[in-house]
Amino acid sequence: MMKLAADTFYVQWIPGKKHHVADALSSFPLFDIQEEDQQDGLALSGFDSIHLATISLNSAPDSALASVSEIAKGDVNYQAIISTLLSGQSPNSLPQSHPSKMYSKQWKALSLTYDTNLLILQGHRIVVPPAARPNILQDLHRAHWGIRRTRALARSLSFWPGMNNDIEQIISSCATCQEHLPSQQAETLVQSKASRPFESILVDIFNNAGQHYLVMVDHFSAWPCVAHLSRMDTPAINSILYDWFTDNGIPQVLRSDGGPQFRTEFGEFCRGLNIVHELSSAYHPASNGHAESAVKAMKALLQKCNNHWHDLRISADPYSRPPIDVHSPL
Repeated sequence: MMKLAADTFYVQWIPGKKHHVADALSSFPLFDIQEEDQQDGLALSGFDSIHLATISLNSAPDSALASVSEIAKGDVNYQAIISTLLSGQSPNSLPQSHPSKMYSKQWKALSLTYDTNLLILQGHRIVVPPAARPNILQDLHRAHWGIRRTRALARSLSFWPGMNNDIEQIISSCATCQEHLPSQQAETLVQSKASRPFESILVDIFNNAGQHYLVMVDHFSAWPCVAHLSRMDTPAINSILYDWFTDNGIPQVLRSDGGPQFRTEFGEFCRGLNIVHELSSAYHPASNGHAESAVKAMKALLQKCNNHWHDLRISADPYSRPPIDVHSPL
């Protein structure tokens, strides 16, 4: 509807027997440009036919087009471009300061209307003079569409150099659009670093097939350790971690999700070993990403072992047969 709003149509029924070569006539009408122009009172036969539009934007008065036409009549640069088109000149032959230079790339697609509203066309789009552009932008953004939708609508009706940037600016400066923007993307996580093995570790508890497990992963090497939990209390976790620390060394930093087992009593355990206990962001597993990756890997291994913890322990070290209560690192 917006594309056709500039035209007025009169519907008339014609019997089918009078439709002679209708498809050819509708797709490629043939007429003499010179005669059409002379009939409308404009002697344009001496000019380059590339720059002559033999269509009328509207056969009936149109207030919107009349307003743009009035602004165009008072725009010196706009009229200079019209004069250049009428003279059949190329912008390459004009001084660098001539306004036609702005349309050099689109010059072959420019044409003129020949009705009462003398305007420049770029293809089927109206070239809007600068003074009329604010009103056009306001009308385009009246429904507060996004940038892509507004650009698509503008391209179907109007044209001027820098139109895409003007649309982007008016939308980005619209208070209503900014107020209803979707939530901003989460801030990029700051990655902590480790310079040597078991300097920094991450721990987590996971459930698999109704059984609970404790996993620890080295931040530097991503080496995982896992143990089955017969009890879900802090002393049981502290005992397992102490055995791992005996084998691998006491870390400087330990990160957990701050669950019930990693609170007051666990904090005292860390302080007694001079370990800095860091907490990951609540309800944000990505902040403890290494531990979550280790949990995923251990779950996959357990499922491949048909959830048999003892098979997983033996496959980790096939030359040793530790007692069940000893927690061996993988």
